[in-house]
Amino acid sequence: MVRSSIYGYLKYGIESAFQTEQSSKTRVFGLEQKISGLQFLVNRINLGQLYSPEINAFAFGRNEGRMSVEFILSNPWWLDLIFETGVRTGSSPYTWTWDSSPSANSTVRQLNSASIDIGFQGEVSNGVNLTRTPLGAVVSQVSIRTSMNDVVRCTADVMWGKENTIGTNSYVTNP
Repeated sequence: MVRSSIYGYLKYGIESAFQTEQSSKTRVFGLEQKISGLQFLVNRINLGQLYSPEINAFAFGRNEGRMSVEFILSNPWWLDLIFETGVRTGSSPYTWTWDSSPSANSTVRQLNSASIDIGFQGEVSNGVNLTRTPLGAVVSQVSIRTSMNDVVRCTADVMWGKENTIGTNSYVTNP
């Protein structure tokens, strides 16, 4: 199903515990954020298949959501999603350092997860906007590209396994 809206927005907050919704989602990935390939899949397995044509219950194998976010690099805070939280040192101008030191061995890394608000204005005819909130979202891949006399453009692939019930809000302007 294809939907269109007047505009959409994307903002996130770092979770204090995995798949726990962050109440204040104030961060953005960067300028000119664009979402592509937004999907949420539910693998449903029929239980009542033996000797019965009627389906009484389902076993849910797994949930899987993913999206790609394209943006122009304007802040370093999205690095908190791939590395441990940045540490500020020195005095103005400050130096921020992100560490990816292994916690147990060279294949285990500490990373932060995020809860994300994906909002669409004009999605519903009565003026109510829809908000999807993935929980436990992690960045699985990032590509960074630029050329001479151009801005730095990034693409982040984000995936999650849990999503809150689709909510509604009445934002009049882009939050």
